[in-house]
Amino acid sequence: MKNEVLVAGTVVSAPTYKYTEGIHLPQPYVGISTSRLSGVFDVVNVFIPTTEVLHIRVGDKIAVSGYLCSVNARNEYGTSRLLPFVNGVQILPYQKDENKIDIEAYICDKVILRETPLGKQICDVMLAIPNEQTRSAYIPAIAWGDRAAQIPDMKKHTKVVVHGRMQSRQYTQRRETCEYPRTINELSIQFIKEIQ
Repeated sequence: MKNEVLVAGTVVSAPTYKYTEGIHLPQPYVGISTSRLSGVFDVVNVFIPTTEVLHIRVGDKIAVSGYLCSVNARNEYGTSRLLPFVNGVQILPYQKDENKIDIEAYICDKVILRETPLGKQICDVMLAIPNEQTRSAYIPAIAWGDRAAQIPDMKKHTKVVVHGRMQSRQYTQRRETCEYPRTINELSIQFIKEIQ
C-alpha cells in the first residue's frame, strides 16, 4: 500500500517524546510549521529519526520524508483521542515549504456529510492504511466542496487513492465550567478516487 509523505517547513517546537505502537522506547517528535498557498500555516507533528534529533533546533528549516501513522493519546482530562503523525524516515535538504501526502487506504467508518452555515459541503471520513509490520494507521480526513460531495457514494471498505496535505485547525472546547483551546490535525483531501 502506498504511504508517502513529504513535509518541509520551520521547526516550531523542541523535541518531545511519545510512545508509539510496536516500539518500546519513546520516539522524539517536533512540530513543523508549513505554509499553504493562501499564507495560512499548518503545524504537522513529525517523528524524527533518533539519530538526527540532537541536530534539530527550534527555528531550523528542514524537510522530512516518511509515512503517515497514528497514535492514541490522552489529554489532561483523561480522555483519549487519535492523533495522526508523520513518521519521518529521512531528513532532506530544505528548499521550500512542502506538505504532500500520497496514500492508498480504505474507508473504515461511516462517512459524515454536513454543511457550513454558509451552505458549503464538508465530508468527514476515517481512513485506514494497512501496515504489515505494525497495526494499521487510522487517519481522520476531511474534504470540502466538490470533493466532499463525491465521498458519500463510497461504501465502507472501499479502497481509495488519496492526495492531500496535513492540516491543523484550532477550536474552543467547552467542558462543564471551563473552556480551553484544542487543535485538530487531519488529512485535507485534495484528490480521492476509488481503486481496485
